[in-house]
Amino acid sequence: MTCPHKLSMSPEPTLPRRYRFVFRLLKVILLPVLACLAAPAAAQDYPLPSDPFVNDTAGVLDPADSSGLRETLARLKAETGVEATIVTLPQRPDAGRPLEDYASGLFNAWGIGDATRNDGILILVVPGGREMRVQLGSGYDQDDDLMAQDIISRVFLPGFRDGAYSAGMEQIPA
Repeated sequence: MTCPHKLSMSPEPTLPRRYRFVFRLLKVILLPVLACLAAPAAAQDYPLPSDPFVNDTAGVLDPADSSGLRETLARLKAETGVEATIVTLPQRPDAGRPLEDYASGLFNAWGIGDATRNDGILILVVPGGREMRVQLGSGYDQDDDLMAQDIISRVFLPGFRDGAYSAGMEQIPA
């Protein structure tokens, strides 16, 4: 006995001929146009890294302190394999977004840390906006996020409140 119904394996729904033409036209023409329009909206302008460890675009660190921080972070990477990067920005380019979103995007755009371990650390300071964020790679758990917040409160902020950014960052636990 044969089945009187044919099963269609086509991914497109069974539509009248004129609708199938419109459907294909939309797929071929409209979708690429929409993708081109959406790409600039999704793109974010992040500064390019000038150094793997310290990028002081806000100019708040003394050159000697930048050098000391660079040595500390290079030693951290050599001894543990963990890559940490300090970035200072005079102002956040996109003040409409939460700082966490911007830091996460910058972290990913720069590829901070080992991609397989997801253990990078971004220390983002925006003095003009009085903002700071320590962004951890996804290899860290929630307890580490809480510890990062504690380090911000106890280590960084006391120096930052007095405008002594170098002093606040020199206390980085390595």
